[in-house]
Amino acid sequence: MAGGSILWGSIAASTSVPTAPVLAAAGQAAALMLAFRRRLPQETANDLAPSNPWADPVVFVQPADDRGPVLIHIEYLVEPARLPDFITALRDFRSSRQRDGAIRWDVWEDVAEPGRIAESFVVESWVENQRQHACATHADQLDQQLLQAVQSAIGRPSCSICRGRHDRPGARGTGRPAARPYS
Repeated sequence: MAGGSILWGSIAASTSVPTAPVLAAAGQAAALMLAFRRRLPQETANDLAPSNPWADPVVFVQPADDRGPVLIHIEYLVEPARLPDFITALRDFRSSRQRDGAIRWDVWEDVAEPGRIAESFVVESWVENQRQHACATHADQLDQQLLQAVQSAIGRPSCSICRGRHDRPGARGTGRPAARPYS
């Protein structure tokens, strides 16, 4: 915004004030003509219909919707020979996690057990985690199936969901004002 102000102010100062809007209109017309000539690609290969592939998480106590952050930790067992392909597929899946609201995403490898890979990502709140479940598409489900195909036949991925603990008075995410200690 500031850059545009500087640009159009400079143009008005070097030409005249009435000339600057005329040049802006000409630029808009040129952009419109370019837009008709160069269309954005229509990607039809991805099925973006909702698929809801995950079961609802099992919880002991239903957290408040605004409670957060929430850490999702998924462990995979991968044959060491298939590890490079699996890591590549998992890194490709990162963008869908971030599109669905992940604010942090990482891949970890267990140093004691080769082939034990952990994917972890953080979302803002419990309701954001629930929204992720609802936003999963058929294209995401195909990516998940690709991960499972590369994963070892030893077992299915295990998933745990952890919420941030903010039991301290005034801690971030409690939704309540700081309590004052008794004096």
